[in-house]
Amino acid sequence: MKIIRILLLPILIFSLSKKCISIKHKKIISKRNNTLLKKRLKFINNKLISRRKENYVKMHMSENKVKGKDIIYGNECRNELLKGILTVSDVVKLTLGPRGRNVLLEKEYGSPLIINDGVTIAKNISLKDRKRNNGVKLMQESTNISNDKAGDGTSSTALMTATLTKKGIEKVNNNHNPIPIQRGIQLASKMIIEKIKSLTTPIKTYKDILNIATIASNNDIHMGQIIANAYDKLGKNAAIILDDNADINDKLEFTEGYNFDRGIINPYLLYNENKDYIEYTNVATLITDQNIDNIQSILPILEIFAKNKQPLCIIADDFSNEVLQTLIINKLKGAIKVVRNIPMC
Repeated sequence: MKIIRILLLPILIFSLSKKCISIKHKKIISKRNNTLLKKRLKFINNKLISRRKENYVKMHMSENKVKGKDIIYGNECRNELLKGILTVSDVVKLTLGPRGRNVLLEKEYGSPLIINDGVTIAKNISLKDRKRNNGVKLMQESTNISNDKAGDGTSSTALMTATLTKKGIEKVNNNHNPIPIQRGIQLASKMIIEKIKSLTTPIKTYKDILNIATIASNNDIHMGQIIANAYDKLGKNAAIILDDNADINDKLEFTEGYNFDRGIINPYLLYNENKDYIEYTNVATLITDQNIDNIQSILPILEIFAKNKQPLCIIADDFSNEVLQTLIINKLKGAIKVVRNIPMC
């Protein structure tokens, strides 16, 4: 019996060690399988997400794509365009003349706009019907041309365009040849323009300007007087700037010459001036819209003014440190009287 027990012991030890090795091996295999499974699931998840993104993009691209074109001919095409043109004309003609009404325009952001300007109203009209909206675009082009060339009369232009288009389409729909109609309109327009030019009265006096300015400002006599005073003093080619005013009353301000928002760029230029500004007479001015980075680029000019002892004012976009140092040293030595400005762009 002892011999059998001794023999069984190593057999048991060997079997137990084999089981332990197999268990460890199984644990290692299960860990590897888990990592592979996680990688596989992650890969599948990424694929699903990418496909969802592609489907989302495709869906939105298909929504944003331009719809198919509708091809229409003859009377139907002309009538749809006329409806769009008449839509703009019916709105714009309300503002015609000194007793014209105002129109309230809805804006996507901010408060609505109350206006009686024909071209602005026409620009803000858009129809859902694409066929009629093409007629709206034709009317917008007509009013824009009138505004660019004359600066006024856009409401009259819209009304005349709608009337001519309506009469012309009626004739064409009744089987009239459109080519002679077009030639007749062009011939009649030339005759009308020549007649109007012969009836024109040149604007000469202050009263003429006042009457036109008052009518253009919706019969506002005070605003008409302000505009007339500005043109009477500055002339017909004057540069007039409109700014918002916090005050209730409208004001007119005249500016002689030109003002820069920024002045002398270095305090050393005030050396020996005994005041916080520089005042020179008979000053030459050098103006450039570029940066002065190299003193050699302006050295011949500086030598001429240093020789003649004439002050020089340089207005440039910017100056390099080299140029600044050279000019300041010459200014301190009294070799040249120079002022440098950087205008605010």
